[in-house]
Amino acid sequence: MPTVKSAIRVLEVFEYFDRVQREASVTEIARELGYPQSSTSVLLRNLADLGYLRHGADQRSYFPTPRVAMLGSWVEPMVAPGGSLRQLMGELGELTGETIILATPLRDQVQYVHVVPATTTASLRTRSRSGGRVSRGVGDPCSRPAKPSAGCAAARSASGT
Repeated sequence: MPTVKSAIRVLEVFEYFDRVQREASVTEIARELGYPQSSTSVLLRNLADLGYLRHGADQRSYFPTPRVAMLGSWVEPMVAPGGSLRQLMGELGELTGETIILATPLRDQVQYVHVVPATTTASLRTRSRSGGRVSRGVGDPCSRPAKPSAGCAAARSASGT
C-alpha cells in the first residue's frame, strides 16, 4: 500500500510528544524518530505555523498546543485525556501496580489505544506503547485453549470479538 511519508511523520511526532509529555528539541525528535534533522526542523516549523506546536521557553524546543488535544476528543470522549476510562485505568494501575492496557481489534492485530505502565518489578512489561500493534493471540491470556475467565468473556463482549 502506498504511504505518504510526511503524514506518517506528523502522527509519529504527535505520538512522541504523547510518550515524553514535555518539550523536545528538533535534534532530540530527529534522533528518537530516526528522521533527518533538516526534515524534522521543517516539519516542526510547519506544525507550529499551523498552530499545532508552540516554541518552548528557549525558542529551540517545541511543545503541542491544546489544538492537538482537541483533534480526536470527540471520537471517544471517555478515552480522551482526562476521560473517565483513562482515569479508571490510571487508578487501577496505581492500585495494582500492574500494566493496564486498553486495546482494540484491528484486522488480525490488536492496537494498543492506551497503556498505563507497571510500577512493580514483577509485572508485565510491554515494549509496545499507545498506538502500537501486536498480533492477536500473542500474549493474550484470553486466547489460550483453556477455558477463558469471566473477565475475558466480558472483554470480548465489550469489543465485539
